Amino acid sequence: MAAGAEGHPLEGVLGVAVGNLHTLVLLPDKALGFGHNERGQLGDGTFASKGKPVPLSLPAKALAAGYAHSLILSPEGRVYAAGSNEEGQLGESGGRPRSRFLPVEGLPPVVGIAAGYFHSLAWTEGGDLYAWGSNLSGQLGTGTVESSPRPLKVLERVGSAVGGGSFTAALLQDGSVWVTGLDSATFRRLEGLPKARALAAGRAHLLVLGEDGQVYALGENEEGQLGDGTREGRLEARRVEELE
Repeated sequence: MAAGAEGHPLEGVLGVAVGNLHTLVLLPDKALGFGHNERGQLGDGTFASKGKPVPLSLPAKALAAGYAHSLILSPEGRVYAAGSNEEGQLGESGGRPRSRFLPVEGLPPVVGIAAGYFHSLAWTEGGDLYAWGSNLSGQLGTGTVESSPRPLKVLERVGSAVGGGSFTAALLQDGSVWVTGLDSATFRRLEGLPKARALAAGRAHLLVLGEDGQVYALGENEEGQLGDGTREGRLEARRVEELE
């Protein structure tokens, strides 16, 4: 059980987001952050790391954490960003880190957010997915490798999305899964999967929870993270058989 700034347990936790070295926690009446803060990712106006939870400066409906940047989704559907910005992941050019949460301009009201290492994602109730920040591996899905500090609409009919180190995966409203950045700069559908229920992303691998209750994996596998008993990566999703 997590402990708050006074050493008391954090009760009623609604969600957590974890960056490389910082943590965000969503509670019913506030949001907290702690850990590494040398890029300003806790948004408290300083660049000093925090060993205990400190309040985030805005009310939050959802939180997302990249490698060293943080996103807040407000109850009104606005996205706010703080922290590292070398690839425009805060939604502005200039490259300088920022220790205060400011709104990401150019977005309609959204219902969900996610973050990769150096890129950011948001999607609307209608399913429009927006992406901005680093695109060096094609993780924005624009067909190029040109990074963008401006949010770009990149996919439709999206129900949720996740960001990996340098890729994006989207779960569409019809249960199909689409990825970009693993092997191309445009979204491609993952074939051979049942309808998906949820996604989870590591630095360079993706897990898919199917509606059949099975877990499917693809991506890099140098440490056995695909769970198939090998260290061979792959670009097609296969069931993790040991979880049956």
